[in-house]
Amino acid sequence: MKYCMNCMNEIDEQAVKCEYCGQSVNFDVALEHLKPSTILKQKYLVGKAIGQGGFGITYIGRDLNLYRKIAIKELFFKGYSARDHRKSNSIYLSTDGKADLFKHLKDTFLSEARTIANFDNEPSVVNVIDVFEENETAYIIMSYLEGKTLSECVQENGPFDPEPLCNLMFPIMEVLSRIHKKGIIHRDISPDNIIQLNDGRFVLFDFGAARNFELQQTMTIILKEGFAPFEQYSKKLPQGPWTDVYALCATIYYCLSGHIPETSY
Repeated sequence: MKYCMNCMNEIDEQAVKCEYCGQSVNFDVALEHLKPSTILKQKYLVGKAIGQGGFGITYIGRDLNLYRKIAIKELFFKGYSARDHRKSNSIYLSTDGKADLFKHLKDTFLSEARTIANFDNEPSVVNVIDVFEENETAYIIMSYLEGKTLSECVQENGPFDPEPLCNLMFPIMEVLSRIHKKGIIHRDISPDNIIQLNDGRFVLFDFGAARNFELQQTMTIILKEGFAPFEQYSKKLPQGPWTDVYALCATIYYCLSGHIPETSY
């Protein structure tokens, strides 16, 4: 059975172009990305990388046991991690003397992913299916969301009307408050990390940068210009629920105006 590595639909074994997404089945892959067709934990098929930030790489994938699309978040720190997939799927540290720090960050990544998994019944948060270690790093397996990010919505259709936007944002605000009560902050809220599903609902996803706000010593600088508050530009300033509140307000501003807010520093 052959799958398109761009959209994870089943295609003919001899196909050179996917009949569903129209993309070529052959494409260039960055050396630091996992090779398409890699299988994790003997059941998760890795496809094309669909996003990368300072904290990790996100791939489209397929659960070979449950026959469904998934999203795969791989812990991969820019400046800390490196890989050459021609030699190995495993990552290695590109900075000497950081092994203990990376192990601590990996353990925290897995622990907080498991905390987010407790919100599976929340329709406004992406469903976390599995978390595990492999290739000297860690992975979060999530439901694949069919829809468009708020960035894509604004770029294609223009700004949202205020009243509908507020109604759609309220569930995000409520679930974020419950996540904060568990001691977790998202740290990467932006129009790129909220998706509008095909049924119209907003869903918050990509918790790869999430952190327990009591563990300030592990706060790496993860941010998006225009959506990050002042404290995210420093390793010394405290971060907390207010960090996400600022980012969510900046996201609402963008959705109403179509303009990225000025940087906070």
